[in-house]
Amino acid sequence: MSASSQPLEDYVLQQQIGSGAHGDVYKAIDKSTNEIVAVKFLSQLDGLPADSPRVRQCEREIRIHSRLKHPNIVQFHKVVRAVDGTRAIVMEFVDGFTVTQFMEMSQVPFGETHALHIFRQLIRGVEYLHTAVEGKKEVVNRDIKLANTLLTRSFEVKLCDFGFAKESGVDSSTHSCVGTLLCMAPEMLKNSAYDGKKADIWSCGVMLYAMVAGRFPFWHPDDDSIGPHARRMRWMDRILCEPLVLPPILGISPVCWDLITRIMHPNPEARPSLKEIQQHPFLALYEDWIQGSTSAMHEPALV
Repeated sequence: MSASSQPLEDYVLQQQIGSGAHGDVYKAIDKSTNEIVAVKFLSQLDGLPADSPRVRQCEREIRIHSRLKHPNIVQFHKVVRAVDGTRAIVMEFVDGFTVTQFMEMSQVPFGETHALHIFRQLIRGVEYLHTAVEGKKEVVNRDIKLANTLLTRSFEVKLCDFGFAKESGVDSSTHSCVGTLLCMAPEMLKNSAYDGKKADIWSCGVMLYAMVAGRFPFWHPDDDSIGPHARRMRWMDRILCEPLVLPPILGISPVCWDLITRIMHPNPEARPSLKEIQQHPFLALYEDWIQGSTSAMHEPALV
């Protein structure tokens, strides 16, 4: 795993700003430039051989993230190493919150105007991932979710965490059941090959649903009263077998619900492409919104 000549000790770590399966993230200051950055420690690597699955996963994350350059993706800077061998990714610091944190602070679903503003940027970022450009292969994310989507204070979207990402090349099929269960497409749970791009599109639909409904699809309030294993089994059964239903919230517009149901079609081949999503009437309402014609957008009622 290659590393920058700049050691980790050249950064002053401040508060922890994130935590996940692949490592903790800290706000830090580069001593040489005074730039504020984010530093993600690559966990569970000590003593592992170079060909171990965990090391290969980190190598893949670094290789993929280092090639991504898009306004809606957190910018990769470099890999650094501490004197004790600890390795970390230095990246752009985003002064803001995850979509999850923002929803928890507001305690109400997003209005459709705000959800649309976030969603259209999300789609642009995912479209970039799925497109081969100079120096970058096609990439499937496989873990698109609220907690991996950052919002700046001006509501710019930044996708982060590419620990489960995979370069797909010509064939975007994959077999691994990875990611966050409530955001997984049904085909990911069937222990067979699936199209990673179509699965990413489903996850985008989950995000749109959650933003306007204030809850995940296939989640019920009584789920929290049972154990984690039983809860996971219940969620898997619903994702695989139950139809998507309109959440118990008044005011979700028909055009928004139409897009959600198209994106979250149980048959991946029936889901729209990212280009088709961008041409959907719900996305077209964005132009009316930025021109001040907010009457074209329907604000959902609060739960």
